[in-house]
Amino acid sequence: MALVLLQLCLLIISTAFAQDPCDSTLRLGNLAQRVIGYILATGEVSLSDYRLAEGWYVLPDGFTLATKPQACGTYYNWWIQDALPTIGTIKVKLCQNDGADDCAMDKTISVKKCSKGYAYELTPPDSALEAYCIENLGPAKPNDAPDISTLKPTISVEVLQETIPKPPNIKNSLQFFCDFNLPDDTYKKLFYDVEWNLHSGMSKLSSLLLIENADYESKAKFNAKTKLTEDDLRNNLVLKLGFTLSCTILARKSLIGDASRTVDSPPKFFGVEIITPPLLRVEKDETIKIQFKLTVPFGCLEPGCSLDWEMLVVDEKSPNCLLSDLVQTHPVAGRNCGFKFEKVDEIAEFTVAATFGTAIATPQSRVYNLVFSTPKRFLHHNFMENNQLPPIKVELLVDQTELQNKECFSISDPHMMTFDQTPYENQVQGTFVMYRHKELEAEVQTKTKLCFNINGRRPYCNCGVAVRAGRDIFEIDNCDRIKPPRFVQCKDTVLKKQITRKNNIFEVSLPHGTKVKMIVDRYGLVNVHISPSLVDVKKSEGLCGFFDNHKGNDQQPRKRSALTFSESWRVEPKEDLFNTMNHLKMQRWSEELFLCDCSNTKGTLLSGTQCSSERKCKVNPRKIVNNDMCDFILRRKKRDAHGILFDGYTDPTTVYVPSKHVNDIALRQRRDLKHHSVNKRQAPYTDATARVECLKMMNTTTFQKCNTIPHFDVDSFVENCVLDAVMTNSMDWTMQHVESIKETCIDHVEVMQPLPPDVRAELVVLPDRNTTDDNNGTIEYPTLPPLNEFSNPNIITPELLTDIKDVSCPNECQGHGECIKGTCQCDEPYTNFDCSIDKTQPPIMIGIPDSGECDLQNRRCAKTSVFVQNIAETDTLTCRIKRFEIDNNHTIHDADSTDVPGHYESMYEVYCPLSESRRRRSVTADTINERISYGYHTSISNDGNTFSDEDTVIIYDSMCVNCTKIGSNIICTKEDGYCLNDGRCFSPGETSGCYICSDYGDEWISGPDCPSPIEDNGLKDWMIGLISAAVAVVVLSGAGAACYYWKRIASRKRVGDSMTSLQRVNKTSK
Repeated sequence: MALVLLQLCLLIISTAFAQDPCDSTLRLGNLAQRVIGYILATGEVSLSDYRLAEGWYVLPDGFTLATKPQACGTYYNWWIQDALPTIGTIKVKLCQNDGADDCAMDKTISVKKCSKGYAYELTPPDSALEAYCIENLGPAKPNDAPDISTLKPTISVEVLQETIPKPPNIKNSLQFFCDFNLPDDTYKKLFYDVEWNLHSGMSKLSSLLLIENADYESKAKFNAKTKLTEDDLRNNLVLKLGFTLSCTILARKSLIGDASRTVDSPPKFFGVEIITPPLLRVEKDETIKIQFKLTVPFGCLEPGCSLDWEMLVVDEKSPNCLLSDLVQTHPVAGRNCGFKFEKVDEIAEFTVAATFGTAIATPQSRVYNLVFSTPKRFLHHNFMENNQLPPIKVELLVDQTELQNKECFSISDPHMMTFDQTPYENQVQGTFVMYRHKELEAEVQTKTKLCFNINGRRPYCNCGVAVRAGRDIFEIDNCDRIKPPRFVQCKDTVLKKQITRKNNIFEVSLPHGTKVKMIVDRYGLVNVHISPSLVDVKKSEGLCGFFDNHKGNDQQPRKRSALTFSESWRVEPKEDLFNTMNHLKMQRWSEELFLCDCSNTKGTLLSGTQCSSERKCKVNPRKIVNNDMCDFILRRKKRDAHGILFDGYTDPTTVYVPSKHVNDIALRQRRDLKHHSVNKRQAPYTDATARVECLKMMNTTTFQKCNTIPHFDVDSFVENCVLDAVMTNSMDWTMQHVESIKETCIDHVEVMQPLPPDVRAELVVLPDRNTTDDNNGTIEYPTLPPLNEFSNPNIITPELLTDIKDVSCPNECQGHGECIKGTCQCDEPYTNFDCSIDKTQPPIMIGIPDSGECDLQNRRCAKTSVFVQNIAETDTLTCRIKRFEIDNNHTIHDADSTDVPGHYESMYEVYCPLSESRRRRSVTADTINERISYGYHTSISNDGNTFSDEDTVIIYDSMCVNCTKIGSNIICTKEDGYCLNDGRCFSPGETSGCYICSDYGDEWISGPDCPSPIEDNGLKDWMIGLISAAVAVVVLSGAGAACYYWKRIASRKRVGDSMTSLQRVNKTSK
């Protein structure tokens, strides 16, 4: 009897103290996408309630769960089939619309009528393709999108100090706000979405947090709803300083209204900035100051604390000095030097002194590396501890004058120039070492191929170039067929973010300062320019020669070679970078670094140091998070629900067979030369006639300005033009030489710019002096020229640089436009950076990589790269995709085509987003294995009207489906013993939803969790309610004291149950 009494008390108490569902704080997100009638845009992520927390949900007044089967922004939508309650709480039937059946599945939920709207007891669906739709009981059409273009969001940050139970009882953490000023009160009526983004440079890398439908009651309340916290950073693996954030806002006039255009804040860096890049042109015992700025605040447990950045100190007990990832694990006690900050935006200084040791026989340039880190423990603010700055390279005694006009190039067919400015021809076919550093793992290889054969003349041209630093290899290879520039290997990541593209010009910055510039023309041919660094002096080899400022030893054959100079530098099979079999043999990037040391041992944080050449370390490059950014074309390796990291091609091979256009470089060039109406010539060119014609065609405004610059030689470019004209009996190569003049001239003028006044004021000019070595020979010490000779401000001025850039339009706009401030303004119908593309003409299809196949085992297949020629980087670049499906009977079912924006990757590559298929979630005997693969016929247009030929990508799951493309024919077969659903393969015993793949495969069977017929619980619920009410009256009249006692027990239990439920929800959300 006591047990029954206790149970009745608990029943009454739980009823009395249970939260009213109408007071629930749970809310559904993405309301605009949930409204029935919403149509997913191409590439838009579908709505999913798979991770929905179980509980009571209240919709805003005027909204209800959908009462009709019309779809919203998800694949499989749930809707209410029964009538909603007018009072109290009732059970209603929910149906799932799978696209073929309005009620393919059903379940029962509780719904309560509230004073405003309804409360719904919801559970997460069984798959990631399902969601609950809603409908608006008010106006059927959402409000129009507001204009928020005048809002200018910026990011602010502050330190939040909280009290915690554990010592030191105070916790400091960062919180970031997306701030913007409202022009008037109408903007307070809008609902805002705020998205926080992590940046890499100026590019968005990933989304960190999205807050939806935040109202703007006040700035403080809005910031509290939309802030980004330190915990949010940690949850996204942003664990250290040195990150860049931006925030993006959009707005709606109502919760389901049309969204405005997004507005982005400027990216903001949070960490330590180096204000003054190190520039040391000083001799022994001279000093220079490096300035740092802290851009993020930090918390203190007590007034007066500081954030110290200590410099790495070499452990003298480790003579090899091999530092792993530049982390000092055992610093020398009592020898701390570095700098410190006491507040945000403070400028700190660090002084560096040059003290060359006896190991250096002659003064020369040395590269030093300063490595700074915060303490491993910083109790004031945990996020600030164990942070490291990237190594700061400091050059001492640098004489840049010996690098002036020292450019090695290989242009046209190909004309060569060594670093020491010795010209020669390399008219042979093959792959060659153009540049290689003798000590560092850095090199550039070029590949030549017969360009064309006209009138018996057979010139060879650069069709490929490979740049290597350690185990990173970037390649342009158009020798066999046109292929986009790309990384073929990136294991050391030292070229991470070191490759830039401007139009058709690619520039690679090698880790030791050498720069490689590659200019790709419309035929896929490549001009290569290499600018050396001081590290290359007496350390270079290859076709660029031995760089020592003496021409006499430039063209020395490779050691132990009886071949000519050029032939000796033809690569051996084992060193060929274009052969992927050699990539695994590449050596890791490492360089011998000279480290700085503390100037005394007093044990205090010193703001100065000495750099000695006697202390050396070999340091491997640090491991970098987000290694995917090493890929030049910025493909994102983002893990999806199936564990797939990467959604880009791995093999550039295409199998497309042209039906209208020719893709071979030689045939294209012969065709163009044959029909070149301006430059055809009957009589052969002589040196004299070719020179006159070259000077006439090269006499551009840029040529005229560059020809007046001291120490800039245009004669070599004219000579190369003459050689090409005589060789080909045409002027078709002249524009390449004009472009080379522009690039080389601008580089020269940029290098020769006068130093800023403050730098010149600090510059120490070394006097000329001589000394004698041990062999009684005279050694000339390198010196800096007087300031008036170092850069003549009357000639090489910033204004002159601007003038040259303003008249230097690429390819002279091809005669189809006007050059305005260095940019081509094209005439219709021409477009592209040089007005070279007639947008009314179709692009030339090259094909889809990976042989036009996409395996769902390896990729998400949500996009495809398409290789094409004759494309322009314009807003009207368009992909036309036409979906098809292949069933188990090998029948192909075509769908309508869709036009989507194309994304320009390079002059030969566009990537196209592929529209997601409308997948079936329910698995029945009627739908099993009905589709074994699908794909897209894809074509490209510059203007959205005139399209290229189509190529096809076929998408399949190789676990149980084999597909082959042979020309335009596609053959797909399914292996026995597997089940298929949503285009994916399932092994026997695997589940999809509540269904199980049978033991022998090929058949889905219902599992124990599959829904059973719904019982009519109306009478049962009514009887339980009546009995409970009667018992409650009896118990309340005679068991007050007992109920009070057990109420306290129930309260404790309810708290425990709530915590258990919360843990269960959190576990689900993870």
